[in-house]
Amino acid sequence: MIKRPRSLDLNHATFVRQSGVLLLGQVGAVFFACVFTVLAARWLGPVEFGVLSTANTLVLLLSRASGPLTWIMTNVVAHFDAAAQPGKLRFFVAWAWRRLIAAILIGLALAGWLSFPLSRLLRLSSPLTIILTALWFAALLMTVFARAVQQGLQAFGLLALNQVAENILRLIVGLALIALGLGAQGGIVGYATGAGLAALIALMSLARHLGQSPPDADVNFRSLVTFSAQAVIAAGCYAILSNADFLTIKRFLPETDAGLYAAVQTLGLLPMVGLSVFYNVMFSTVSFAHARGDETLTFFYRLLAAIALMGAVTVALTGLLARPLILLAFGASYLAAEPLLVGYMAATMVLVLVMVFNSFYLARREGHFIPWLAAGTIVLVALLVIHHDTAQAIVVDILLAYSAILTAYVFQAAVAWLRARSARIDRASGQ
Repeated sequence: MIKRPRSLDLNHATFVRQSGVLLLGQVGAVFFACVFTVLAARWLGPVEFGVLSTANTLVLLLSRASGPLTWIMTNVVAHFDAAAQPGKLRFFVAWAWRRLIAAILIGLALAGWLSFPLSRLLRLSSPLTIILTALWFAALLMTVFARAVQQGLQAFGLLALNQVAENILRLIVGLALIALGLGAQGGIVGYATGAGLAALIALMSLARHLGQSPPDADVNFRSLVTFSAQAVIAAGCYAILSNADFLTIKRFLPETDAGLYAAVQTLGLLPMVGLSVFYNVMFSTVSFAHARGDETLTFFYRLLAAIALMGAVTVALTGLLARPLILLAFGASYLAAEPLLVGYMAATMVLVLVMVFNSFYLARREGHFIPWLAAGTIVLVALLVIHHDTAQAIVVDILLAYSAILTAYVFQAAVAWLRARSARIDRASGQ
């Protein structure tokens, strides 16, 4: 008799509770972040707030590098946790931490060297702004590292609290420094302080947890090379898929279209932020369960269907409420963006499903999705090069590219399911 692996249940209370806790943490973090942004914009004025926004844009661009860091740390930590190997877990976290600090120090030295030419290129009054932005990004990387370990350990309560704490600390320190007359640089220091203190809080908790077992240096790092390469490629494709459309708008279309498209993006990406909690929790859950030998496909299919249903409802509601949403959020001057919103929202939901597939395959360390993701990225770039006359055309381009990737994934998953079903029937017939 063939022993079947245990199955992960989508309706398991633990998964629902973890997703809810993380969602609450994100909502709290977004609330305090919005309070800081609104007050900083009013206190700083347009010129200084523009400087703060420039620093924020630089950090957002650089933070794409944190995607592989999150995936790798979460997956490896979950594997060691599932295998009940706390000594190897402690050794690996310390090993990765030392190398991250070394990379950060090199990056800070490089930022100091480039601060003068970058400040002139970006028309900033002082190179100190670039240096402070680099310190902010360094603190952010440390926070990402600590939270990835928490996610791998499925400590979602601590992770949610840490997200809220970062934004509260940013609000207090940043606004205090702005009130003291330090301007945009004070706001940047507030960002850096919030991220740095959040990293310190998370690391102190992890040190107590990991320090209970002696380190075990018997870790096979070669097995991580392929997985790390897959994570880096996936992060690079994500960066292009999620930014190529706006860069095309900015390059080829009038400034008015860029402003309208930015408003559409702001509303269109909100569902992705909310639904991200599900595939983030799924990533650590599947990483742990797959390492333990549990069956995870049933869990994945149910979660995929649930997110697809939520996405369809979201797109339908957007179609009904597009006009009042734009009026409420941005005002009557942005109503020309109404025809774009539903299409962009549909494209966003397709991308969410693609990210669910990617998170699942990465969690299982299966790289067969990488060629489809890379091919879809190339298709998007090709479409944008030849078909960028209007904002509507660009929305159609991203919807086509995302849909092509999703179709390939669904086809590949269907073939794998049919093969597995055929194999089960053959084994049953042989018995």
